[in-house]
Amino acid sequence: MTFSHWDPPVPLWSATDKSSFAYESTSKRWPEILAGTISGLVNASHALSYQNDGENVTGKMEESKIIIEKLSKLKHDMGRDRPLEAIGLSESDELGTAEFDEVVKQKGWTWFNAPWLFAECYLYRLIRSFFATSQHWKYYDPFAAQKISAFRSSGKAINELAKTVEELVRKAESAQTSDSSKAAAEGGEGQKLIFYLLAQSSLWGNATDLSLLTSLSHADIQDLQAGGLSTSAQAERAKYILTGLGGLDQAWAKVSAAKDGRVDFVLDNAGFEVTTDLLFADWLLATGHVKEVVFHPKVLPWFVSDVTPADFHYTLAALQSSDFFTDVSAGQSDGGKKAAESAAAKAELDPSYFLNAQGASVQPSQSYVIDTSAVTKHVSAAQNTSGSTAIQRLAARWSKHLSEGRFRLAFDGKLGQAAGPLGDFWTSFHFYADLPTAALELNADLRKSSLVIFKGDLNTRKLLSDARWPDTTPFDQAMGPLAGQFDTLVLRTCKADVCAGLSQERFEAVQREDPKWRVNGKWAIIVYVARK
Repeated sequence: MTFSHWDPPVPLWSATDKSSFAYESTSKRWPEILAGTISGLVNASHALSYQNDGENVTGKMEESKIIIEKLSKLKHDMGRDRPLEAIGLSESDELGTAEFDEVVKQKGWTWFNAPWLFAECYLYRLIRSFFATSQHWKYYDPFAAQKISAFRSSGKAINELAKTVEELVRKAESAQTSDSSKAAAEGGEGQKLIFYLLAQSSLWGNATDLSLLTSLSHADIQDLQAGGLSTSAQAERAKYILTGLGGLDQAWAKVSAAKDGRVDFVLDNAGFEVTTDLLFADWLLATGHVKEVVFHPKVLPWFVSDVTPADFHYTLAALQSSDFFTDVSAGQSDGGKKAAESAAAKAELDPSYFLNAQGASVQPSQSYVIDTSAVTKHVSAAQNTSGSTAIQRLAARWSKHLSEGRFRLAFDGKLGQAAGPLGDFWTSFHFYADLPTAALELNADLRKSSLVIFKGDLNTRKLLSDARWPDTTPFDQAMGPLAGQFDTLVLRTCKADVCAGLSQERFEAVQREDPKWRVNGKWAIIVYVARK
């Protein structure tokens, strides 16, 4: 087989270019991620020492040592630019790696000369294989601690956004029942502005990307997310959208013309970002233009912070806790304990990672190993919402949307379990240009949507085949065969070398103003590509 069904007419980014972010990622960022994964597993194994479960605990601890050895060898081999090896994970309930293994065998690539995006996808599939083939750590997400810690640091921004969106949802639903043609007209004009604001909030939500910000502090996250939802805040940030806002004009025209439409979100990061996606999605339902929102997560732990089905369910549960968001520097709260219980019960993580870790004095911002021995089961979506906050009420509403079909996960299941034709593609090495030929059922399903929103940097890299396009290349041209398959909206903060869709004037201006614009997350693109 070939690496890609469609070969771009320009080279792919790789770590052979020492001036590229691909090289920095391969030589520095990936080893840091592996070091953090090892540290997290050491802490999780340490928590087991407080259990009184005899042989079972001993088996888990011994198996963790084997996984740590594999991770350490991987880090060593990567630093020495060793050849990529077959992963060898067979098809069963777990998503297999036959495609990866065949490409690795054919190409003979090393860590640095492989196409950057292939090597990065291979990395996360290889890490997953270490846990998937274990007995005791099969459902352990090595990035869960980081995702949860960053999520808990987002309370201020989330609560402020929720207060605003709850009122916007109420007004949108009221406008649907209004008999006044004037109110309807004003509502239509107002809805366009709100669409702009919520889309931009969803865009900048992915500024919190844990794979890139490996040492992000609580204060850093607060500052990053402080832009808010106000018109002035979004206008200030609009200066950094390199493609302008025309894509939102086209996307709103498509959505507002729909009746009982469907919108799909190809998700990016867990925590704060997926919460902004849920806020956006709820308002879309409230307008009456959309009757169903479909969310596409990743079936396994992916690029550190990407949303898995477990993360999605965990988000809905955690947001309904009365004190989930606390100052993490002040220690563990009751809400944090409830979140840990929920993670063990709902997120398919190994419960030994969370339960009965008595005496472990580790802060949640470091490893999220805590004592939950006295914690009662997390309150479900059916809890009484009287006296609750806006985000609690909205999260309960979202749980109801999910149970009644207005929100839908494209696939759901245990961590790493094969998702089938509607989910496996997202954690393959394929560029999205291959979607019409390599994922026929998924492509056909997305064509049923009124609008497909691709979130974040990774999805954009795959849309553009992670190729060295001139930055002024028309975006649809760089999408290859995928362009025109369905109405597409791209919301991306720039954190990698690849880009397309810029005017010559804008490209030259940003090059002068900020030489690091491609990778520092300060700049963004919003692009709409219409169905043909």
